[in-house]
Amino acid sequence: VQANLAQGRRACEDQYAKTRQMKQEEAEGKRARKELTQAKERDQAVVEGLSAQVEAMEAAVTAWTRKRQEQEAAAVAAVSEMVGLQHEREQEQQTLASVRATVAAAEVERGGPQGGR
Repeated sequence: VQANLAQGRRACEDQYAKTRQMKQEEAEGKRARKELTQAKERDQAVVEGLSAQVEAMEAAVTAWTRKRQEQEAAAVAAVSEMVGLQHEREQEQQTLASVRATVAAAEVERGGPQGGR
């Protein structure tokens, strides 16, 4: 009987140890899942932060590109205006030269400058 009691006691102790080990492993598994979930949440927050940074950079590049295009258009307009003004100046100089030539020809026909009589 004593041997049976000792054997039963050892069996109970072994079962208790196994149960205790299983509970410990279960607790470690829960802890590991919790840590994994927290890591995923941190990673998601990092991804969202990086996405926001990318969107901000894209907006900045778009704004910079738009501003550069506006500056280029303004420069082209200024050059076009300068070319137009230069063309007008050349035409005015040609007209002035033509008027001077006409005046000089008229003076020659009249016998010289008609300044102070």
